[in-house]
Amino acid sequence: MSGTAGLGSSGGDSGSILNLMINELKKWFASKEEAKIGSFKFTHRPAIVSITGTFLIIVMLSAMFSYQAANIKVGMPTGGSGGSTQTGELVNVTLPDKTGVSTQKSEVTEDVSIPDTNLKSVTFTLTWKDEPDIKYIIRSYTNAPDMFQLKVSGPNNITAESAMVGNKHDPAGGEGKIVLKIDIQQNKKGDNGTGTWKVTIVCGDCGDQQGIAIAYVDDSNGWTLTPSYEYYKK
Repeated sequence: MSGTAGLGSSGGDSGSILNLMINELKKWFASKEEAKIGSFKFTHRPAIVSITGTFLIIVMLSAMFSYQAANIKVGMPTGGSGGSTQTGELVNVTLPDKTGVSTQKSEVTEDVSIPDTNLKSVTFTLTWKDEPDIKYIIRSYTNAPDMFQLKVSGPNNITAESAMVGNKHDPAGGEGKIVLKIDIQQNKKGDNGTGTWKVTIVCGDCGDQQGIAIAYVDDSNGWTLTPSYEYYKK
């Protein structure tokens, strides 16, 4: 959509008409010859030039702006083509989960296909659960959080990413969650966001089981990716 508002296609025609009228009036004021505008003829009368000329200019300007108003559609930007109007029933769709296991300092990319058009938003939710703390009779180990991030790229060069997030610590196993929602700026065809999305699961540091003197290595974690979206059903 154009960001510049104008007078639409009628501006060029009305400008030409106004220039023609002004040129003819100039000829009339400068001589005693007849001036012709369209099918009308006017004879120069020096005594009434000022009053008559002013009146004619007012009439012509009124006609010009009336013509423009009749040719500009109300509710549409006068300089652009307009966008897609989102109407209809708003439907929520949750796609099947995708699961996997990531080692620390690694990336895994999953394809997610969205077939519907007239999208309002697309959401990717990543969840994971860290291992519980290790408890022995004489010592215990605290499991540090595991870190994850989401990066997505969709049709028509849509991109988004989350921050790197760690799960909250819980002795029984801390749960982590990332919700990445992308609001879709829809186009006239209504197909923005429709197609295949690339979702990259980034695994950062996987916190070890920390003890007083030693630690047990924790270098991986499982995850679940849940894609969902909203669209307007026509």
